[in-house]
Amino acid sequence: MRKQRPKVLRVTLSSWSEICEDIRKRDKLLRQGLPLPPEDLELSLSTLSSFLSTFTPKRTELITTLRSVGHVSIRQLAKSLCRDFKNVHTDIQHLKRLDVVKEDKNRKVYVPWDIIDFDLRVDFSRDSIKAA
Repeated sequence: MRKQRPKVLRVTLSSWSEICEDIRKRDKLLRQGLPLPPEDLELSLSTLSSFLSTFTPKRTELITTLRSVGHVSIRQLAKSLCRDFKNVHTDIQHLKRLDVVKEDKNRKVYVPWDIIDFDLRVDFSRDSIKAA
């Protein structure tokens, strides 16, 4: 039996020009009839501050807890975290918009990723902070 590849979410810092260049490369491969390489889902954030505001310590704890408990209601998750329901709900909605967290047909939330890979290399030699 072949081992299933883990589901990976890659979180990177990328400028708009880098994202557009990646799209152009993929489009060229498709136009040539070549297959795209198997890729993990990638979430590209444009600045270090957007990364830090998305993956706060509380949200990181939420993701870790949710991954370990599996499909659960937001209310149950808030109790597990000893946090206010409204704050957990707000965090979940934000993470759902970014596909970090998903919701099943029973309205239970879960983390579909086996691995979240954070690529946070920052090139300080450039005029503005962005991915290396």
